[in-house]
Amino acid sequence: MMQKLLGLLLVAVFFTDTVLSSSSMRIENFPGMSDFPAKQYHGYLNVTDNNALHYWLIESQNDPEKDPLILWLSGGPGCSSLFALFTEIGPYMVAPDGKKLLPNPYSWNKIGSLLFFESPVGVGYSYAHDEVNNNDNNTCTDHYEALLEFFKLYPHYKGLVIGNGLLDLDLRFNTFIPFAYHHGFIDESAWERAKNECCHGDIDECDFIQFTSGFCKAFFDKIHHDARYVLLLHRYNMYTDCTQNETRFRRYSPWPIQNTVDKLTCAGITATAVLLNRDDVRDALLIPRNAPLWKACGDIFKYQKIYKSVERLLKGIISNGVRVLLHYGDLDLVCNFLHGEKFAKKLGFHVSEPKEAFTVNGKHGGFITKYNDLEVAIINGAGHMVPTDKPDVALYLLEDFIKGSTPIFSQITKSTNNSSLPEILSKPTISSVILQHHRRDNSNSSTLVSLPQKNPAIDTTSYEINADHIKVPSNSADPFYDRLAIAIMLIVAELLVIIFKRL
Repeated sequence: MMQKLLGLLLVAVFFTDTVLSSSSMRIENFPGMSDFPAKQYHGYLNVTDNNALHYWLIESQNDPEKDPLILWLSGGPGCSSLFALFTEIGPYMVAPDGKKLLPNPYSWNKIGSLLFFESPVGVGYSYAHDEVNNNDNNTCTDHYEALLEFFKLYPHYKGLVIGNGLLDLDLRFNTFIPFAYHHGFIDESAWERAKNECCHGDIDECDFIQFTSGFCKAFFDKIHHDARYVLLLHRYNMYTDCTQNETRFRRYSPWPIQNTVDKLTCAGITATAVLLNRDDVRDALLIPRNAPLWKACGDIFKYQKIYKSVERLLKGIISNGVRVLLHYGDLDLVCNFLHGEKFAKKLGFHVSEPKEAFTVNGKHGGFITKYNDLEVAIINGAGHMVPTDKPDVALYLLEDFIKGSTPIFSQITKSTNNSSLPEILSKPTISSVILQHHRRDNSNSSTLVSLPQKNPAIDTTSYEINADHIKVPSNSADPFYDRLAIAIMLIVAELLVIIFKRL
């Protein structure tokens, strides 16, 4: 059974009041939520003696007994999944003042149940009795233990999904240079000099990471610095009229800033914090008094990243017949789409269907390239938070890829208002992974790590992950295959979707 994840999980499951009574509370009275289109639950999962993970479950509006369950894990690391609930994919969107909730016509629980984990411990309403130094492995272990609570009750669900994410740190930084040039960020003379002096005439394949001094290092650093601090571009969507930290932008900008900048909000962060820190909301959810104030992304948060790339892990999963969709908004500065396209090409799979445009409801949605079981979708006009920027496209991509029986671009133009999910496949099927890098980077990394050994029934002594070598079993029933999903999350520590389907 695939009992791990990376951020966003889809599982066919039906939760009853009786089953959840020991670890959850049904939400029947929530300030600002006058109508409940589906049952909702929330509670804490005690993953260790000292750590409690907060979760929120929203059943499908369609058929919760048969529809997938989507588990969303936001990244950062250090950002709360409840932010996505109220600003991206949940049945209600928070109003700008944080006092009202508005129905979301593109809620993902129209096609599946939604499950949100606030992780690692210390994020959102999750808490620990003692100080925790989080890293990829103990975060992974907490997710694993939390999921076991569900899978003990529902052992007949399988599947995996990956999506819009940070897959290779070095590749992300290097591809930002041509991305910036083709969006007009770079002076032509500087571009030509960098191409000739640093890249032997081929800047698309240039490795700027290797430079530690001189013009090439200065050029690389300036492009990244200017994009974030001088050009006043929003890192998650460069065409969005807002800034995340106006004081920081004033410090670096040589130009005056209009006063209207002060009044702009970014991605609903302030509104969501206002909502979830209201006394009546915390009382309605029975949040413990010792739980911290809710923040979209924690200010005081210790985390060590271990993996720099998931190339070999993801290649092994795809080689085992698991379908994968990577999707990127074309306006995202954090995880640019060139990084996703080059990563897919780097895996070495044959291009079965070249890049082709797709439409949603008669409008251009973006482009898709297919490498047999791997598909890469570039979403037009979207930034890092695709469901926020293009909710209709995100919902259609997700539903069509869950169906998984036909190429996505032959189905995407169809209406999904009265659609139903196909027969559940008996084989694990990756549909889409949505990995989102929400906040800061940590250069601390290691090339070798042993996966957590929390389950004594699984021997993990030989399951070491090395950048140059990984054993991938040919039998998908092998417990190591199950644990690959955990490892994928570690590089991104962002967001993943795993689809579990009824056998």
